[in-house]
Amino acid sequence: MGKLFDDLCKGPVVVVDDRIGDEEDLINKLIREIRDNKLPVLTYKSPREVRNELPGLLFSNFIVLDWKFAGGGDPTIGVITGGEAEAVAEQEVIELIKELKKV
Repeated sequence: MGKLFDDLCKGPVVVVDDRIGDEEDLINKLIREIRDNKLPVLTYKSPREVRNELPGLLFSNFIVLDWKFAGGGDPTIGVITGGEAEAVAEQEVIELIKELKKV
């Protein structure tokens, strides 16, 4: 990808997307391309998963964060569907971005 890219990118790339592993989704092509460029990739399927790892992600190269997650909310509350689920999922992403800014 070029010398500047190689010089800057030393740590892992963090990918947060609920479609990881779904070979039909383009996120998996992106993950393969990143790995082909010899960069380690840390994958998470939800903002909730990555939130527990935030302090350890301080030295990551960059974060690829999906905006639309299927479903959302706290699994202890129950199943949320439709527009309410989208709103909850978007709020989780917003909260994750706020936490990332602190780190």
